[in-house]
Amino acid sequence: MIRTSFNDGWQFRPKVNPFAELAGTAVPFEPVIVPQDAMITRDRDATLGGAATAYFPGGAYEYRKTFPVPEEHRGKRIMLEFEGVYRDATVFVNGNYAGQRP
Repeated sequence: MIRTSFNDGWQFRPKVNPFAELAGTAVPFEPVIVPQDAMITRDRDATLGGAATAYFPGGAYEYRKTFPVPEEHRGKRIMLEFEGVYRDATVFVNGNYAGQRP
């Protein structure tokens, strides 16, 4: 088995309604290296009453990554292992559903 770091080259953004994007309201992705906590980029708000979350607003985020697969991997079994995904992770590969962990 060959293990390769998969942490570089990711992008993230707040999860958006897909219908809003069809209407032309696109939220840009930002580059990031994982592991990363998306809430760290948000402003804190003491009026939220969330001392347990350090007054970050929370929310859902989506991450994406584009990567080349070498020709010598064609026809071989490839496993992607994600560690530390917070919750409700859904993975798509080339637009096809690959798995989910609630």
